[in-house]
Amino acid sequence: MWQCYTERSFATSLAITFASRRMTRLTMNFGLHELLMSCFALAALPVFFFAPGYVAASGTNLMGFRRLGWSERLLWATALSLPFALLFAVHPGISIPPRVTTLCFIACALASAGFLWRDAGRDGPRDAWGWDRYATVVAIAAVALVPYVLLSAFPLPWGGRLYESAVWQDWNVRIQLVNAAIRGGNALGNPMFAPGGQPAPLHYYYFWYVLCGRMHDVVPVSARAVFTASCAGSALSLLAFLLLAVKYFGSPRIAVRRQCAAVLLVACILGLDLVAITVTLLHGRFYSDVQFWLDDRSPGFLHMVLWSPHHVAGLVCCGLGTLLFVQALGVSRRQQLVHAGIASICFAASVGTSTFITLLFASACAVIFADALRRREWPVISTMAITAVLSVLLVAPFLHGVLLAPSGAPVPKAGKHLLSFTLRYKNQSLNFLWLTIKALDKTVTKHPAPTDANFNRLKWLMRIFRPPYIAGLLLFDLGFFLFILVYQFRRDLRARQPMSRQARILWLMFAGIAVPGFFLNSGGLQANNDFGRHAGFCLRLIFLLWAAPPVADFLARWRESRRAHTALKLTTMTRVAVALAAIGLLGQIAEIVLVRIRFPLTDAGLLPRVVVEERVPHIGYRFAQVQQAMSAATRITPREGIVQGNPHSRLRNVYLLYTNRQMAASDDGCNTPFGGDPRLCEPMARALIQLFGGMGPHYQGAPKVFDDRIGFDPAAVTPANFARVCSAYKLDAVVAGYVDPVWWDKTSWVWQLQPVFANSTARVFRCASPAVPPAPVVSETRGSPYTGF
Repeated sequence: MWQCYTERSFATSLAITFASRRMTRLTMNFGLHELLMSCFALAALPVFFFAPGYVAASGTNLMGFRRLGWSERLLWATALSLPFALLFAVHPGISIPPRVTTLCFIACALASAGFLWRDAGRDGPRDAWGWDRYATVVAIAAVALVPYVLLSAFPLPWGGRLYESAVWQDWNVRIQLVNAAIRGGNALGNPMFAPGGQPAPLHYYYFWYVLCGRMHDVVPVSARAVFTASCAGSALSLLAFLLLAVKYFGSPRIAVRRQCAAVLLVACILGLDLVAITVTLLHGRFYSDVQFWLDDRSPGFLHMVLWSPHHVAGLVCCGLGTLLFVQALGVSRRQQLVHAGIASICFAASVGTSTFITLLFASACAVIFADALRRREWPVISTMAITAVLSVLLVAPFLHGVLLAPSGAPVPKAGKHLLSFTLRYKNQSLNFLWLTIKALDKTVTKHPAPTDANFNRLKWLMRIFRPPYIAGLLLFDLGFFLFILVYQFRRDLRARQPMSRQARILWLMFAGIAVPGFFLNSGGLQANNDFGRHAGFCLRLIFLLWAAPPVADFLARWRESRRAHTALKLTTMTRVAVALAAIGLLGQIAEIVLVRIRFPLTDAGLLPRVVVEERVPHIGYRFAQVQQAMSAATRITPREGIVQGNPHSRLRNVYLLYTNRQMAASDDGCNTPFGGDPRLCEPMARALIQLFGGMGPHYQGAPKVFDDRIGFDPAAVTPANFARVCSAYKLDAVVAGYVDPVWWDKTSWVWQLQPVFANSTARVFRCASPAVPPAPVVSETRGSPYTGF
């Protein structure tokens, strides 16, 4: 039971005991409520992730849609719905009220039901689905993806605690962007920055969040539940596209259905991440995801579906667009225009959904276009040209708004260029090299500067060992897929007979993505090399298509050997490939489990506390109490109200996770990379940090934006200054946390004003809160606010 004592009185202790039990029931209700609401939100998936694609494909007879079997029709409808739903939900440059947009989606769903009825009656019962064991495997995988998403993401309630999935670290921002779409329709404002009480215009690639907002209009549940359902829709769209890619991009040597079943297995294979994460654990470090051992990793499909569904959507959109203009060879002129029109919708939707993935596929398309010119494939050339022009016209209003909007650097002193020429894995190889040097040479305690004696003494070691370290990181990142790359290179590029057109297209795509992805870096724009990550993610699609035939052949031979009760003869290279694949599969299983149980293990002290928020003692209780406080702040504020916490607090990201209200400054940088003028942030963030008692004696976890340290100012923590800050920045409610320095000053506004909600972690105040007599300081029996920091 959570205990905190303000006075040694029986009545106070009894009241707190009752409140603790009440909080336990409410926390249980919150976790299960979110899971139930996520299930309800799945009802919106047919409207947005099936109906638009079926209407478009059936109306245009894309790829002979009306003559296809029902299994492939469902795949095309599911995959094509994604770009159509994204672009129509946003309709850049066209002012349509959100309610009208939602009604149009519902009308499209009704039209698709009519088309289904018509097609079913036209085909008759004699039209077979072509169902076999491979179709059963695919259906089971599609059904399993939905509970995987739901169970991996919902907050797990247990004994008054709230154990979040590891994905909360990204979801706190994504849920806020969905809330912005729900509040503002298509004119999104930055939900984490509101200078003068008005949200700054959002210039992030926000198409996915607008789509989530329209899903909320159909099924009005919480933003978190809608976003969870959208992750399931993204997973199903990816599955449909992968199966289509196997047929139209893959090798015809092995039966397509057998390759589709093999693709499902290969898609779950990671690199040698399990080995790397085990080594880091032995050195006292651990991460919230198996793949996080390397900052510049190539993420797997199941990882991206949970953490970044909009990037998965970008891959599906760009992949579909590429498939359509590649397949324009040999179709009628009318169908060439259809291919160009739908491909332009795919690329336009991708620009506002995942910018870096669009840039990578644009590079791949340029290589394919050059090859088509060399071979004089005029249908492909004309289709690609029309696609490029139409896609730019469709997304021009979005691009115009992004280019004109002021932007801020997400990290101090970050470069101004979008991309810089830097060898991929360069920084990571340097870090791992220094770890090795420190292990061998105890005199090296930190990364020395180029002027240090240690650097001059060890500089020759860096020059010798850095290239092998980069190669080693590549091996650990790709694992089994590096073997597939070598196998495919020997099979295609060293073969005497010419490559098929499908094989050539895959190699052209590989070159167009791998070259910029390996030599360009987005680290100048942000702390992480997202451009390199997304390049690795896109390359996994090509690796997947290359791996499907040999894996399908291996599984068939293994099945036959089991039937014949004979041993399967394997070469040394095959044994190595099987071992790498087995490690990759075990790594995927470990990732799924770790994402779900990371919080309970950390709270129990069984894993190191790596994430800043995890260093707060008893994180299960703290998260539960913050959730209750932010729910109370929601109840006392209007829909467009502003709720503000300490922008330099260790709990600042937790506040974002549990509120559905606008914030004036979510951190001391105001998250201006998402939108807004950074020059307007600094004075507001400084005033807010002073209101909460300064930066405190310990690092709170927010980025160090200010050059000077903001100290404790007694004049800034008075009720009068509280009212002045609320009025100046149009705040409706303020949330103080126990990690804030102002919490521990009994003469501050935290104890001089009457809260509308209070527990041992957070106190919620209206900006017009009445004054009360000074309250005694709350003492935490579970540790001081800085214990374990």
